[in-house]
Order: sequence, then structure tokens, then C-alpha cells
Amino acid sequence: MAVTDPPLVPRVPVTTPAAPTAPLGISAAANASIDAYLGAGDGMARIMGLTLMLCSVLIVLIAAAWAIGVLPGAVKLF
Repeated sequence: MAVTDPPLVPRVPVTTPAAPTAPLGISAAANASIDAYLGAGDGMARIMGLTLMLCSVLIVLIAAAWAIGVLPGAVKLF
């Protein structure tokens, strides 16, 4: 009686996944979700632009106040 080696990989029947009912981006729910995601990105871009502008103005104002010498405790430029 010959002894055979067991297979290295267990044999599992291959099944095909079920086809989706609608391709991605076709259903109304998927389109609404994508629109909401893009809208949130636009809102964040608007907030980031406003924040960048505000911080830039504050940095310029602080630099001008330092150059004029009106900041208390700051080393005078001239």
C-alpha cells in the first residue's frame, strides 16, 4: 500500500461572487453619497482658504507692529 503526501493547499470549491444589482455610481444613493462627499471637500477648501488669508494678514500685522516697535517686550528693530 503506497502512502501519498497530503496536498499542500486544501481544496476549496471556487464560487463566483454575486453580481451587484447596479454598477458603482449608477444608483441614486451612490450619486447622493458622492455629491455629499464632494460638497464636504469644497466646504473644507473654502474654510482652509479663509484661514490661510486670515493668518497671513495677522502675520503681516504682527511684523509691522514689531518693525514700528509697538509690541511690548519685543526687541526693537531700529
